[in-house]
Amino acid sequence: MKYDWVLWDFNGTILDDVYTGLRCINALLSRRSLPVLADTAAYRRVFGFPVSEYYERVGLDLVKEPFDDLAVEWVKEYKAAVKGAGVFPGVREAMNALHDAGIRQAVLSATQRDQLREQLIPLNLPDCLEDAIGMDTIHAASKITLARDWRAAHPDARAVMLGDTIHDAEVAEAGGMDCILVSCGHQDAQRLREVGVPVVPDVQAALALIIG
Repeated sequence: MKYDWVLWDFNGTILDDVYTGLRCINALLSRRSLPVLADTAAYRRVFGFPVSEYYERVGLDLVKEPFDDLAVEWVKEYKAAVKGAGVFPGVREAMNALHDAGIRQAVLSATQRDQLREQLIPLNLPDCLEDAIGMDTIHAASKITLARDWRAAHPDARAVMLGDTIHDAEVAEAGGMDCILVSCGHQDAQRLREVGVPVVPDVQAALALIIG
């Protein structure tokens, strides 16, 4: 078998919170009388990491308002709005299929660790995730350190990162993993194809690449 580990990104790969992301950034923009993003397509064209640069792209002024303050405001919006978000179709089935194939699984996310684990509880995912690896803070800077730490703990693992952003491809490279990106998440397919890794429409298509 090609892989013995799959590392799942969370937001936009497992959790369908794309519209939630749009609602939250538009709340911050409208509160400051700035132009809002028209729809999820517009959102997916500008979202990215580091989040500080994404904030600047949509018009937030990080000189007038520190990024840390904006992050706190965004997280407050997100926690209220995300309650309506669910799991992408096919995720549970894909997790079960990977488990049945003997492939170990974990979540590796830019979400703050405690928040990540809190969000996973009500999703009723299959009991096959061995770990939920999140950030120490709410500021969503980069998952690269998380990937390197994971690789140090699993030096012989044949792993693939399953994500939805260009940053996930960067994370995979830093962690010595392959990467598959789904285009149903926070960045559109046109942007994802720029990084030169397989881009598929959803996790079921990714599953076909992982286990055939």
